[in-house]
This record gives sequence, C-alpha cells and structure tokens, in this order.
Amino acid sequence: GPSRRQIVANFIRSQRKKVKKAKKGQPDPPSGLNLKRTFSAKSISSPEPEEAQIQSVLRKLHKVYPDQNLDCGACGHDTCRGNAVAVIQGFSELEMCPHYLTRRMRSLYTRLEKSHKELKESHDELGQAQRQLIQTEKMASMGQLAAGVAHELNNPIGTITLFGNILQKELAHNKKWEQDIGLIIQEAERAAKIVKDLLNFSRETQVIPGLVDLNKLIEEALSLLVKQSLFHNIQVKKDLDQNIPTTFADADMLKQVFLNIILNGAQAMEGDGILFINTQFIKESKKIRIQIKDNGMGIPNKNLPRLFDPFFTTKEKGTGLGLAIVYGIVSKHKGSIKVESKEGKGTNFIILLPVLDQKEWMKGKKHVVPIRQKQGGKEREVQSKGLIG
Repeated sequence: GPSRRQIVANFIRSQRKKVKKAKKGQPDPPSGLNLKRTFSAKSISSPEPEEAQIQSVLRKLHKVYPDQNLDCGACGHDTCRGNAVAVIQGFSELEMCPHYLTRRMRSLYTRLEKSHKELKESHDELGQAQRQLIQTEKMASMGQLAAGVAHELNNPIGTITLFGNILQKELAHNKKWEQDIGLIIQEAERAAKIVKDLLNFSRETQVIPGLVDLNKLIEEALSLLVKQSLFHNIQVKKDLDQNIPTTFADADMLKQVFLNIILNGAQAMEGDGILFINTQFIKESKKIRIQIKDNGMGIPNKNLPRLFDPFFTTKEKGTGLGLAIVYGIVSKHKGSIKVESKEGKGTNFIILLPVLDQKEWMKGKKHVVPIRQKQGGKEREVQSKGLIG
C-alpha cells in the first residue's frame, strides 16, 4: 500500500485543488467602491454652573472673593474661580489646590496633636490612679501592723509614766534625780503620743458627711493656728473662690487635713515667710481645687515619692503619720492630693475634691452612713500641736 508520506502529499494536493475552485467561483469586486469616511464634531461642553454652586466650592477652598482668592495657578487654572467651576463640572478635584490641601493637613495635624494630648492626660491619670491604689494598699497593710504594735506598747508605756510620776513626787527634794526622772516621763509621754497617733492612723474612723463650705473650713483652720507664736512672722495670702458650691464631706476630717498642711508649711518656713491659700471651682470636672503653698525650704526630689508613706519623716521628733493620715482622709472623700516642690523655693500641696450631693456620696456604700443635718457638725478633738508627724 502507499506510504505515510504519499498519503500526506495526496491530501495537500486535494486541498489546493479545492482552494483554486473556490477562487474561480468568487465574483469580482464592484467598480467605483468609495471606502472614505467622514466625521462631524459634536459639542460636549458642560453647562455653566450656578453662582451659588461656585460660591459654595470657593468657601470650601477658603478662596472667597475678593479678599481671600490667590489665583496662583498651581491647580492648573488661571483663577480660583475657574478651578471651582472645573470642580463642579467634574474636571478637577478640591485637593488639586495646594493651599486647600495644606490647610487640611494643618487641621489634621491639630486634631492629631489634640488626640495625643488627651491620650497623654489619660495615661497620666491612669498612672496617678495606679499610684494611689498602691499607696492605699500599702497604708491598709501598715495600718493593721500599727494597730497591733500600738496595743502591745500601750500598757508598758502607761506603767512607765505612772511609776515615773510616783518617783518624781517621792524624790521631789532630790534635785539630782528629779531632772532624770522628768526626762523619763517626758520621753514616755512622747512614746504615748506616737502610740496614740498609731491608733488614730490604724483605726477605721467613720466618716459622717454633711453639707460643707470648704472656704469656711479653711478660715476656721487658720483661726486656730494664726494666734500661735509660730505664725507671728508669717504672712497669709488668701484667694478663695466665693462661687465654689457646698459639697458632702466630713467637716472635721477635712479641717484636720487643712490644719496639718498649713502647720507643715509654717514649720517648713521656720516661722518666717508667705503662705498662699487658693480655692477654685473647676466646672468642667465638677471638682474643687485647694492649693496650699509655702516658700519654705522645699522637699528634696528623692523624698517626694515617699512623702505620704506611713512613718516616713525628716523631722527630728516626727512620727511620719501626719501626711499619711491626710492622704487617707482625702482618699475617703474620693479626692486626690499631689505635691510639687523645689529645694529652697517652697512646697505646693494641691488637693482635688469632687462636688458630691447626698445621692452621689452614698453611691457604692455598702451600709447606711449617718448624715449630718447641719453644716459642719460636732468637732472631733483636734490638737493642732500634735497633728504633724
């Protein structure tokens, strides 16, 4: 039979014959065929926008005529008005104006800066709350320890004082022994005072709130102190906001806070200087700000973090409980206290107390708290000379 090559060759010949036959059967192209094409221009211009539309875009661009238009041409149009028309017609964008874009970027930067500031303030408040929580836990633990130590020391100190007084009477004629026994009694009484401060610090004193005028409390605290010899050469400057509202608080406790800090300032100035007291109502946060500032010796930076720690003191005869008690009282009133100080320039105590009504005060309380019917109330025994530790 035929080979594969012959079969392929025969197939190609047959296909060629078919193509030739097909070409012979086609008609000739018609003569005079016109293959030219013509086009006519059509108007695609956009209608002129209304004046109100143009002015609206110009206001967005901050290019209001005749004062604020620049006509710098940076957007590709001769005038700002031309750019506004192109924006309305869809041939341009607001962002093609570099001045508009710069203004938007500046506005965005301002918002970012404000957000950063608010975030920083929130971070600072969170840090302050964390430090207050640590301080509160520390004071609670120290309070339990102090209560145990105070009760154990009370009896032997009482015994020493009792027999010291007996010896002093029996040996009143002996000048040699009288002085030594007097020193024993003096130191025993000092130890008794420390024990009393310990018990006051550790005892959970019931807060009895009532409507309180903080300006009045400060005036009362000053009236108890300014007559003392320590204040004879101290000038007290007051700037008390007369518009601060009354708030629910324990008047006696807060008076103890003011007595403590004011006396601290007088001692820091060694009886000679200026004491500045300021109150202010902050409407935004609904808080009262109390500032007590002196121009005394100041507090070293290394001591500031430990200032409210129980038993921390730089005074020769201090117990270190005065400011710890102050911190506890302010915390019980849902407030905060901070200290700013520079060595040689003075110290500034800043107290923030929320303005609370009776309902707000009772919020979160597990038991019924007695409420004073009148402002202030029966004053607890507060001896100004024994307040500072």
